Amino acid sequence: EQILDDDMLINVLQDSKTTSAEITVRVEESTKVEEEILQAREEYRTVAERGSILYFVVANMVGIDPMYQYSLDYVKRLFNSAMKKTKACVTFEERIEALKSNIARDIFSNISRGLFEAHKSLFSFLICTSILRKEGKIQEIEWNFILRGAGVFKGTNLENPYPELITTTNWDLAQTLERDLPEVFTDFAKDIVKNLDEWKKWSSNTEPQDCTLPGTWEETLTSFQKLLVIKIWRSEKLLFAFSNYVKDQIGKYYIEHTSCSMEDLYKDTDKLTPVIFVLSQGADPTNTLMKFAKEMKFDEKLSVLSLGQGQGPTAKNYIMGAQVRGNWVLLQNCHLAKSWMKDMELIVM
Repeated sequence: EQILDDDMLINVLQDSKTTSAEITVRVEESTKVEEEILQAREEYRTVAERGSILYFVVANMVGIDPMYQYSLDYVKRLFNSAMKKTKACVTFEERIEALKSNIARDIFSNISRGLFEAHKSLFSFLICTSILRKEGKIQEIEWNFILRGAGVFKGTNLENPYPELITTTNWDLAQTLERDLPEVFTDFAKDIVKNLDEWKKWSSNTEPQDCTLPGTWEETLTSFQKLLVIKIWRSEKLLFAFSNYVKDQIGKYYIEHTSCSMEDLYKDTDKLTPVIFVLSQGADPTNTLMKFAKEMKFDEKLSVLSLGQGQGPTAKNYIMGAQVRGNWVLLQNCHLAKSWMKDMELIVM
């Protein structure tokens, strides 16, 4: 009876019950919000996968030339910048596709600026095939055949019907395709032997990659599998075939290597991202930069210094002064001050 008569205790118990009910509701709401966040995260996973694919393509370019070294931080900056620049869409599906497209375009355009002309088509092809391999549209065995050929061929060896054009290695590839991909290349090598005149006529075209394959092979093979046929017959045309393949699969944007203007470079830089000009003999972008600085009304705020022995302290003063006043600094002949480049990075960062 004394407990029931204690109003304060009853009020405390009532408050505790109310608080417990509120906490239960909040926990349920929190769980629901967490599930919604996880669902949204999963829906954007394909965008993250696209960024990951592109990063590893960029990172592997160092195997082509040791100059092609790009940090993860730089690629992440391009990724985030592309996401911010992507315009709003009507549906969520459109938004996802727009993000993936813009991220690929931005990373491609920024990285390709720093590639030698001979490597740009290869970079486009690697982006295209990496995306399609992830989507399951290119089999790994087909990819390995493009990269490495047939290897050591073991099996019934048909006589090479046209050794003047088809090398022993490539004839082994034709027989290996017939053996290892029978659902697609059924009797492929045998068909070449049987219909040699048709194949000779096709291969004698100036641009065989643009011509229809003999027989039913044009309808039977995928665009990527047709590259294997080009590799067997006219491997010197493979790079042109790569460009056609890229255009058909992800668009002509990735094969149109237009020149880059100072305005384009300026849009993709900031106070922590300098522009580095790697020059060939006789090339000098100084006049172009001066003209652009004048257009931006920075011609009086641009300092130019040619590096060399003992110029490190002067360059440091130029940079630190530009940081305070918001000016630009052009450092020329950086190859003459390689040992000072690490000091410069610390100053800028």
